[in-house]
Amino acid sequence: MQNVTTAIIPIAGLGTRFLPATKAIPKEFFPILDKPALQLVIEEAISSEIKRILLVISPLKGDPTLYFNPDSELEKQLTLKNQLHLLSSVHAIRSSAKIETVVQTKPAGLGHAILTAAPLLKKEEPFAVLLPDDLYLADPPCLRQLLDLSAKRKLPAIALLEVPPQEVSKYGIAQVNQLNKRTYRIERLVEKPKISEAPSHFALPGRYVVTHEIFRFLRKVRPGRGGEIQFTDALNEYAKEVPLLGYLIHGRRFDVGDICGYIEANVAYALIRPETGEQLRHNLRALLADE
Repeated sequence: MQNVTTAIIPIAGLGTRFLPATKAIPKEFFPILDKPALQLVIEEAISSEIKRILLVISPLKGDPTLYFNPDSELEKQLTLKNQLHLLSSVHAIRSSAKIETVVQTKPAGLGHAILTAAPLLKKEEPFAVLLPDDLYLADPPCLRQLLDLSAKRKLPAIALLEVPPQEVSKYGIAQVNQLNKRTYRIERLVEKPKISEAPSHFALPGRYVVTHEIFRFLRKVRPGRGGEIQFTDALNEYAKEVPLLGYLIHGRRFDVGDICGYIEANVAYALIRPETGEQLRHNLRALLADE
């Protein structure tokens, strides 16, 4: 595979699990402490040496790139107060990656969202996909782990997550053949199967490195579960022709598209910060003691 420098991040979803809050604030901009979840995902991509970010957006939502644009008045005030460190991470994103948008004209599924970005990629260009509902505390970053595996094996790779049987219906699930402790060959993929129909307990938690060839399968795949173009269905056909690896990521993953997962992510990120960790531990102990 060629070197991967482009990532697609689909953010066209309407965030129905967080209504009514998402009527006012797009879900991807919900904060994890003081940073929007989307910023954390973009920072993961940049830390993995991605240079170009393609955001797939909805026409019903505003332009998310405005967040990353300069704000001269704010920067002026922060300069006067000697608080420029507050903008340093946004500045770093602007200088490290090019962020572009493409509109998904209708809510037709993740596969359709990724296909929408196809015209913006070069012919035969491989790319990464990062889902913004999935955050990782991982070192090296989750995407970097996949890219390293892909470069070493010269094959596309997707992240895997072991889930309990009662949760398999929430995810795309992989039938796998183990190659070593953390690496698997993907044999088959099923989108949100019933427990009785799940080929394993290995789920797809939102990180992918694929070749341009995936678009051929996305164009052919029929609407699947929910009447949508499912990325999992296209990957299943792709894996029949292109050797596809699965990798159990080192690190901790949070589903911030779920209310409990969102709260857990905020707690976990706060606990590892020196300025908040000790106080939060004290507060949580007191809160739990009252229970």
